[in-house]
Amino acid sequence: MNSNVVIVTARGGSVSIPQKNLALVAGKPSVTYPILAGKNAARIRQVFVFTDCERIAAVAKELDCQVIKRPKELCGPEVNHGDAICTAIDEVRKHFSDLNIVTVLLGDTVMVNARLIDLSVEILERAPQWHSVMSVWQAHDDHPFRALCLSEDGGLRSFLESKYKERTTFHTARQTYPPVYFYDQGVWTFRAEVARRKEGPSPWWWMGKKVFPIIRRWISGRDYHSELDLELAEWWIKSGQSDVIDNGSEIQRLFGVHVPDA
Repeated sequence: MNSNVVIVTARGGSVSIPQKNLALVAGKPSVTYPILAGKNAARIRQVFVFTDCERIAAVAKELDCQVIKRPKELCGPEVNHGDAICTAIDEVRKHFSDLNIVTVLLGDTVMVNARLIDLSVEILERAPQWHSVMSVWQAHDDHPFRALCLSEDGGLRSFLESKYKERTTFHTARQTYPPVYFYDQGVWTFRAEVARRKEGPSPWWWMGKKVFPIIRRWISGRDYHSELDLELAEWWIKSGQSDVIDNGSEIQRLFGVHVPDA
C-alpha cells in the first residue's frame, strides 16, 4: 500500500503578521487547524509539519505530528515555496519509501478540512492521468482584465497592456470575461514524483502538467495578511462555515467520487 501524507509548511517568521502561524483563532493557534484537518483525513497516513520554529514544533508534537526541521536557507520570505516543499518531500521519503500522494497545507489558514483533503486524494487515486489537484476560486471583480499597475509617470494603466502590442480595451461587464481561477490557500495535492520536474503552471511549478481544480465558492480559502483576515478566520470557525464546491457534480461524473454537501 502506497503512503499518502500531509505536509504543513509553517515558517516562524512572517512579514505581514508576526508569528501568524501561531495567531490565535477561536482560542487555538492557527497551525492547529490544518494539522487536525490532515489527521482527520481517512486517506492520509501521517501529518508532517515543516518548520523552523520551536513553538510551532511544540504545537505539532502535542498533536502527535512528525516535525521536520526547516533548514535556515529555506526560512526567508524570499525563498521559493516550491524549493521548501521539495526539501520536505525528500525528508518524508526517509520515513516512507513508498510515498505516493502529498497534500501541502499552509500553516496560516483555517479554511481546510478532512473532507477536502480526502476528496483531492481520491481524485488522484481514481484518475492516474492527472498529476495534481488544487482548490481554487473563480475570479469576478478581481479578474485580471481589471488589474491596474503604475506607469513610469506614476499613473495607472492596465496591467495587461504592453508597449509591444496594440492597446486593448476590455468590456466593463465582468460577465463577458473568460473564466479565470486563483489558488484559494486550500489544498495542493500532487503525486510526489512530479514535484521536482518543474512542469506545473507558474508559479505553482511543483504541481505537474495536469492540474485538476476543485472549485470552492469564495470565500472558502484565505491565509492571513491583515487583522481583517484574522477576523474572517475567526468568523469562519465560530459560525461553523464549510465548503461549497461549485464543480461537485462534474467531479462525481468524471471520477465517480461522491462530493459531500457543505
